[in-house]
Amino acid sequence: MGGLGPSGLSAGQIAMEIEFRCPRCSAVGHATWELGGPLACPHCEHVLTAGVPAPTSAKLERCPVCNGYEFYRQRDFNRRLGVALVILGVILAWPTRGLSLLAVALVDLALYALLPRITICYRCEAIFRGLPAGAGGGDFDLSTADKYRRIRAEEEADAIESRQREDRP
Repeated sequence: MGGLGPSGLSAGQIAMEIEFRCPRCSAVGHATWELGGPLACPHCEHVLTAGVPAPTSAKLERCPVCNGYEFYRQRDFNRRLGVALVILGVILAWPTRGLSLLAVALVDLALYALLPRITICYRCEAIFRGLPAGAGGGDFDLSTADKYRRIRAEEEADAIESRQREDRP
């Protein structure tokens, strides 16, 4: 049985949306997941929670996709749209005498205040939406992200090498 978490809910009462890449079929899936419960790929129906221990609290301790244990939180905002807004502000800076940069900064501040936070697994980059504040992850850490980027690159290289060995007669 899970204890009460930071939101006053037990582990089994926290349901969230999760966006993830299935390790079996590589399809990107979206599913509603209850903390500590089973998670299945909506495409191939592969159950992903086999190695995840039952939570002892209402906190995200392990990723149901990769069994990772390090997470970070950020605002739920499309990065491409953010970059496009900055580029537009820079392009319009000369004709607007810099007012476009001020407008972009104000839009950014408003979005930061209004948008909800999401939790992201460093290892598999699964995105968790709807997790209560304080229930998983801290601020982004570049060294941790680099560590997992190297791990993913090594795993991909190993998978390619393994497939090439299987294809040889």
